[in-house]
Amino acid sequence: MSTFIPCINSITLKQASLEEKIRLSAQNGYKAIELWNDELTQYVEGGGSLDDVMNRVHDADLHVPNIIAVHGWINATGADRDKAFEEVERRMDQAAKVGSPFITASPSKDEIDVDLAAENYRALLDLGEQHGVRPALEYLGFVKGLKDIKTAAEIIEKADHPDSTIVHDFFHMYNGGSSVEDLRLIPADKIAMVHLDDAPDTKAIGEYKDADRVWPGDGTIQLRQMCDVLKEIGYTGYVSLELFNPEYWEMDAEEAARVGAEKSRPYFSA
Repeated sequence: MSTFIPCINSITLKQASLEEKIRLSAQNGYKAIELWNDELTQYVEGGGSLDDVMNRVHDADLHVPNIIAVHGWINATGADRDKAFEEVERRMDQAAKVGSPFITASPSKDEIDVDLAAENYRALLDLGEQHGVRPALEYLGFVKGLKDIKTAAEIIEKADHPDSTIVHDFFHMYNGGSSVEDLRLIPADKIAMVHLDDAPDTKAIGEYKDADRVWPGDGTIQLRQMCDVLKEIGYTGYVSLELFNPEYWEMDAEEAARVGAEKSRPYFSA
């Protein structure tokens, strides 16, 4: 029996259609699938509907725990903020229509003002209450500002909102300089999602890009220790395989889904 809920991020199977991603996820033992706003938009523009997506997910005995993502909000002020939040609402509406309780709130690549970030994150959370979707704060190890757990924890504290949560990502922890022990800074009930991935020992910390991610266990990240800390703090939620490796996208989707499940299974039950 898994310690965590097995999930896959649909980007891991980028070469497959949305329908195939859903089928392969269920076929390989996942209980949930993360989807992206852009693929939902593309699906609808191609003649599909969000109701159809939700029905396909339910028919596969899966559910959608998180949608990715809202952007442009963290440094925005004035008219730029209004424009960013208009798009945020559209994306929140998509998340709600496919039954997702969370949507990832991604940072920009630039330096940030922590106080402004906290103010805007609180506004995102207030907006999320209206749509029934909770924005989950994401840190990215290759950006200048919000790149580590400590900064994310500071924003969450300053935002001071009961619905605040975080998306942990083992790759971004490693690349952004967060320690395994930093996982203890965020209580289990404030974790919306954990992304599972690895990285080879080929670059300096901070220089890795998304394409450098490899199958869990094939790299140098302390995945087992990270899972142990999550277990110790009482986290029993989603752990989602999220890879952007173009070599894996060249694989047959059936094979990629099978290998991904095999490589991930030891960490779902860590």
